[in-house]
Amino acid sequence: MASFRKSCSVQQFWKWCRNEGKSCRILAKDLEECKRLSRIVTEVTHNHPEGLKGAEAIAVCVLLAKIGKSKKDIRSYMKDNYYALNFTLEDLRKNYKWYSTCQESVP
Repeated sequence: MASFRKSCSVQQFWKWCRNEGKSCRILAKDLEECKRLSRIVTEVTHNHPEGLKGAEAIAVCVLLAKIGKSKKDIRSYMKDNYYALNFTLEDLRKNYKWYSTCQESVP
C-alpha cells in the first residue's frame, strides 16, 4: 500500500479508493487543507457536527500516515484533537459494534 500510495496518479488513487469513503479521497498537502477538503466533501451527505468531525478525523489520520507520522504520533494527535482513545486494539476486537453515529463508531 505504501509504495502504491507514493507512486500512483490521482486517477489511480481515486479508482483504488472509490469505495473507501470520502475521507480517503482527499489529496491534501497539509492539515489545514485536509480539514477544509474533508468538510467540503462530507457536508454534501452529512449535516451533523459529529459526522463532519468523524470524517475529518479519518482524513487527518490518512494524511498523517501519508506524510510518514508514526502510529504513536497519529494516536496522540487524535487524542488531543478528536476522540479519547481509551481502549486497546484487543478491546476493540472483543467489544466493537457498529453504531450509526461517528462518536461511537469512528474512534
